[in-house]
Amino acid sequence: MFEPVSSSLIDDEDDEMTNEIPPYPLSTSIDDVDGFPDNNIQPSDDYFALYSVEENVAYIKPVSNEEIFNFLIRIHRLIQKVRTFVFMTRSISSLQRYVQERSDSNEGGLILDVKVRWNSTFKMVNRLIKRRGMVDAMFTKRDWKGLTATQEMKIRSLAFNYDDWELLDALRDCLDPFDRVTTILSGDYPTQSMSYYAVQTLKDSVQQTFHLSHYHAMITTSLKYQCEYYLDSFLPPAQKLGMKVAAFLDPLFHGDLILNKDDYETAKRVVLDNMQRMNSTGSNIPVTSSSNKSNSSSTSTSDRMLVFKSSLMNITNKKAPPPLSLHPVTVDLEMATFLNLIRDNEMINFQTFWKSNYRNLPRLSQLARRYNVVPATSVYLEQTFSVAGAVKNIRRASLSSLSLRSLMILKKKNKIEKLRSFLP
Repeated sequence: MFEPVSSSLIDDEDDEMTNEIPPYPLSTSIDDVDGFPDNNIQPSDDYFALYSVEENVAYIKPVSNEEIFNFLIRIHRLIQKVRTFVFMTRSISSLQRYVQERSDSNEGGLILDVKVRWNSTFKMVNRLIKRRGMVDAMFTKRDWKGLTATQEMKIRSLAFNYDDWELLDALRDCLDPFDRVTTILSGDYPTQSMSYYAVQTLKDSVQQTFHLSHYHAMITTSLKYQCEYYLDSFLPPAQKLGMKVAAFLDPLFHGDLILNKDDYETAKRVVLDNMQRMNSTGSNIPVTSSSNKSNSSSTSTSDRMLVFKSSLMNITNKKAPPPLSLHPVTVDLEMATFLNLIRDNEMINFQTFWKSNYRNLPRLSQLARRYNVVPATSVYLEQTFSVAGAVKNIRRASLSSLSLRSLMILKKKNKIEKLRSFLP
């Protein structure tokens, strides 16, 4: 639990009421908002001992783990402060009306982050930064109405200073790649090849050496340590190898794998080893005879060469070899065919590519299905078996008065005991 602050967070010389506000308590409940989380309290004074912001910092001296840890505590406290502010603006009707009146109708309101949605913290911070002018005006003019004394004291203690906004800007910039990756991997069916590209994008984003400010450098350093653990040490070797092989067999991401020579050679070696162990299905491929649209004459060059070849074979008593179309496809030939097709079809969708070439690439088509049939994330299954999805469908299908009353009761479930007290 953080210690309380002993001074006001904003300049109150123009407001004589501020001097009468007591110090911020450890746990203050907001009127009409019961059960407010205690971890959203105002942090201590050391939270405002901020670093000076250096613009266009190309090189940042190494920082210790203790410095990074203390900086992460600062970010945690600031995010808790943002959550508290957003929670109040969404829970108190007067503040909610204040925000809606000063927001564009086409823009969404302030939102809270949730644990089950990976990029929700980025969305929350991004929405708040986009409405920075409105938030600053709220604390400067203080023209809100309908707040109790406790609520007004609480909202004033959540004022954002310049360094808070600078840190939020840096946090949003550093989390932007994670938001984009989350959007990509939250599709209908994210493949393993897509996950390889997403992981490499995150690694490249945290390896940058040029930073806009000291805040950007500190956040990137922390994210780099986290990526080294979760994306290198934490992931099982079989999963990382599977992503490389899947990217090798995907036309859209094959070129990205080539940029990493070690990963490319590893994936190619694994694919060749698997092809050697597989039974070729080339001999079972049906032969498609080409239609002869023009009347071929016996004097054509090909016919004359065939006659000459047949006469020589009769002299030596040799039998004609089987057609090449009936020969089994060798591993080397199949790999060479695949690499040539990839060069000509690198912008074709994975499914379309393999539907068109599975006969010419019998072994590789089996490997492609094996490695890319497993979804990269559990989003696909969550959408199928999600309780929230079922509830959403029920709500969409049933809008009766009873359902609406039930939803209103659920929204105020923290006050259910008060509602029961009015019943006979």
